Amino acid sequence: MKIGPFLLGFLKSAQIVTMSKKEYNYSLTNRVIFSANTGVRISELINIKWTDVHFEKMTVRISNKSDFETKTKEERTIPLNEKAYAVLSGMEHRGEYVFSCLDTRRRDKHYVTRAFKKVLRSVGLGEGYSFHCLRHTFASHLVQRGVSIYVTSKLLGHASPKTTEIYAHLTPENYHDAVNLLDMEERKKYTAIVPESVSSE
Repeated sequence: MKIGPFLLGFLKSAQIVTMSKKEYNYSLTNRVIFSANTGVRISELINIKWTDVHFEKMTVRISNKSDFETKTKEERTIPLNEKAYAVLSGMEHRGEYVFSCLDTRRRDKHYVTRAFKKVLRSVGLGEGYSFHCLRHTFASHLVQRGVSIYVTSKLLGHASPKTTEIYAHLTPENYHDAVNLLDMEERKKYTAIVPESVSSE
């Protein structure tokens, strides 16, 4: 079945800011901001270890482990923007997992999902939204800002760019922008030809 754009619930930047200011679990705030700025799957998020984080390079390695395998079975390195970097650099290192429980155990994804659902309801969002919408939010915002489907696909860890084409409807105007780039240099070389005025006698 073809997935229509109306099934892709994604959040606006203002909604994410509103959610981050709500009074709820601080660690959940970190998970929301990090996920919306990296596009990681919830299963990837809870399995990130501090050994996967490279602060000097501003990257995180999404890697397979003895008890975890990525959806595509492929590993990838994701870059961190300033917001995602700030989340990690401001967190306490307790245990091996970055987004762990207080007792350092790996966080259960069902707990994260339930907690996030409560936050969604608190800002007036219900059906059609889940923790996975943060991944859609990341991808949608990239494409809306002109990032190519290919690059977005690589950042998301999709096995094929065809999977990422569900976001293509968000940038119809970018096709015009693309071909207009060819005109920019040429405009400097040509001047408009103004027809001579015909004098009436």
